[in-house]
Amino acid sequence: MGCCVAEEYLWCDEVDIFVTHQGKEYCIFHAPAECEEKKRVWVNNYVFKRINSATANLMSCDLSGTIFPTKISFKRSMIDKLSYIDFSQTTFIGKASFRNVTLGAVNFRNAIFNNTADFSCTTLKGNTDFGGARFSGDAIFQEGIFNEDGIFYQTIFAGVTIFRNSSFNKSAVFSKATFNEDTSFSLVTFSLDADFDNAIFKSDANFYSTNFAGSTLFNSVFFTAASFNASKFEKTAYFSDTRFAGGDFQNCHVGDRLEFDRADLRGLSLLGAPIESFRFISCRWPKNYTRNITFDARRVNKQGYFDIHNMDEVKPWSEEEKAPEHILLEDLFRRLKKRAKSEEDEMMASDWHYNEKEMQLLRFAEPDKGLLWTGRISNFLLFQILTAYKMFSGYGEAPLRALLCLLIFTLLPLIAEVPHSPEFFQGGMLNYLPLVKEPPPNEISIFGRLWMITWQLIITIQAALFGFALRNKFRR
Repeated sequence: MGCCVAEEYLWCDEVDIFVTHQGKEYCIFHAPAECEEKKRVWVNNYVFKRINSATANLMSCDLSGTIFPTKISFKRSMIDKLSYIDFSQTTFIGKASFRNVTLGAVNFRNAIFNNTADFSCTTLKGNTDFGGARFSGDAIFQEGIFNEDGIFYQTIFAGVTIFRNSSFNKSAVFSKATFNEDTSFSLVTFSLDADFDNAIFKSDANFYSTNFAGSTLFNSVFFTAASFNASKFEKTAYFSDTRFAGGDFQNCHVGDRLEFDRADLRGLSLLGAPIESFRFISCRWPKNYTRNITFDARRVNKQGYFDIHNMDEVKPWSEEEKAPEHILLEDLFRRLKKRAKSEEDEMMASDWHYNEKEMQLLRFAEPDKGLLWTGRISNFLLFQILTAYKMFSGYGEAPLRALLCLLIFTLLPLIAEVPHSPEFFQGGMLNYLPLVKEPPPNEISIFGRLWMITWQLIITIQAALFGFALRNKFRR
């Protein structure tokens, strides 16, 4: 008599309880969950007896491949006495509770949790390997302590996942992990490296006040909505090829820098983020026509500022989250421009400059009842100047527009050369061009002479705007 899977799980030879299922003989541990005979005779004490025996003999415990047909709690077992226990390829049909348990090194590679897995307040003293495991229900690791490496490589979290207040004292690996529901890493401490490369977050990912003390990798990660609010990055964190469908870095602290290399930032909010510590390399931004903007400045359902033309679906503003005040966006664009210039990225600096001026224009357009009449007049004049700056040169970013306006201002005095023309332009065309020493006719009135000087000044200013815009174009 022997278990039909004994060749795969050699420790079956130590088991003396067998059941039959569909003509095959299994040990009590490896029999399928649907085996009726196993359902009748199974008790969790079989597991605890094996654990206690291994503890008494100062051995590690092998439970690999075990199928647990009912819920089980390890709180009252002697599992905390083991230096190593193997749960690889196990299946937990009911709830599995390791709450308030201390474990040595443990192997959960390719384990399946069909119900809630509770590891809250668990201390894992040795290396912990959940590589390839699947959590079909909620996975709760709240206030857990990982004293050695915590490996969750290619792990699938199908339910809600909670690591809140946990501590990883050595390396934490979540590369290629998949999180299907809401995930919380809030208040977690990663004392060494944290590797989330190629992870997928299909729902909200909360990293509120998380401390990343070592090197942090979020390369090629997909975030549906990631909040790094108040998180602390003590060393460089990398977000290469990462896509943010939503997210923010509000009030986070950066000791070195966050590097976004070819990242998709179309859904990322940058308001309140320390962008002076961010480095953007060939990133993909939301676009208003051909100009890069930020997600914070989007306009949806007549709320906001700029339409986004390179996104199929744009998240609308909610009742709680209204479009930010333009003065906040003005400051954001100004800081982004400064950051782009420090990286010598003149193309991006051009876009941020244009967006900054658009927000500034809105600020001057709104009457401020708290200002004195002198302040209101000042704002009115600044609004007119900024409007002209936009109209005649695109805020110094449209040389073709500036050239066209210059040609119009230069050629318009040709009207003076037309017989019986209106007296708007008196004298001759050359009288209206700067740097041309052509005295006006004696019959021109004082107002006509002043108009000639004014027109010469207009052409001079427009020529300066054209030169400025052309210089910006070649620099960028």
